[in-house]
Order: sequence, then C-alpha cells, then structure tokens
Amino acid sequence: MKCGKTLICGKEGCRAKFTTAVGYLAHQKVCGVKEEDREKFTCEICEKVYMSSMGLKYHMQVKHTEVSFIII
Repeated sequence: MKCGKTLICGKEGCRAKFTTAVGYLAHQKVCGVKEEDREKFTCEICEKVYMSSMGLKYHMQVKHTEVSFIII
C-alpha cells in the first residue's frame, strides 16, 4: 500500500514504512516469516551468518577484501 511517497507494509499486525521500493520488497520477503525459517547467508571465510545476501556482500567487501593505498 502506498501513502504519498511512503510504502507501508499491508500485512496484518505490521505497519513498517519504507521510502524505497527496494527496502519494501526486501521486507515483504521476510515479513511474517519466523527468523529460524528465513534463508541465511554464511561467510565461507569466518562463518559469520547474515540474514541477507547484501549483508554478506557488504561484509565480504569490508572484512575480507585487501585494500591497497597509494600515498602520493
């Protein structure tokens, strides 16, 4: 359900609000699903578990990507 520029979850008992369609769609996938039944994403390097593929992707970039700095 859309209210102005805010997207509101229409599921019974949930009134979550979103300003982006991406956030709203991600929420719809997990709204009403028990945490233990949700798909989990595990880092193959340190075995930390994330609730979303984007969380794991961010973790990989921040924690397991070698960064080289060039000092001029």
